[in-house]
Amino acid sequence: MIDRAKKVHDFLTVGAAAPLMEAAVAGLTLPDSYYEGLPELYTRKRDLFCAGLRDLGFSIVEPYSC
Repeated sequence: MIDRAKKVHDFLTVGAAAPLMEAAVAGLTLPDSYYEGLPELYTRKRDLFCAGLRDLGFSIVEPYSC
């Protein structure tokens, strides 16, 4: 019984989830052009979100940008 419980635990906590694997495959099949503007897009979104939090009076540590 313990051996079976260990196997179940391993598959539930260590193995990659099937939806995650499918998402990775989908991401790898997208053309390079999809990724070209993403850094700038997410930098703008980060800056907008951080500015909004500061405007509300929150003290934040701004995430690093690449």
